Amino acid sequence: MMSETDAPFTPYTWDATTPFSPEALANGQPIQTISLEQFFKNATSVQDWHGEAEKATVSQFQQLVEVLKAELTDIQVYRLGEINIDAYILGKDSAGKLVGLKTQLVET
Repeated sequence: MMSETDAPFTPYTWDATTPFSPEALANGQPIQTISLEQFFKNATSVQDWHGEAEKATVSQFQQLVEVLKAELTDIQVYRLGEINIDAYILGKDSAGKLVGLKTQLVET
């Protein structure tokens, strides 16, 4: 994900025997819940100043959002922390299991 870290997306599955809650992920950190569209707003928007490389990156993020929407339902993004942020993009797969992607952001 584009931030000061450029951390990769990694697959994530909620394997706990307890029902999911963002608090269980947060370990006392602040939690912000946002939509998928809000999370990817800047990454999926072409700007006038974008060259071919930036446009290709935007296209990749647009494709990622489409795949997430096609494969998951009830998608939510959980941002945990304030400067070093763990971000979880989670939704239910066709079997009803909570799955998605995890990444890290640094926002100073």
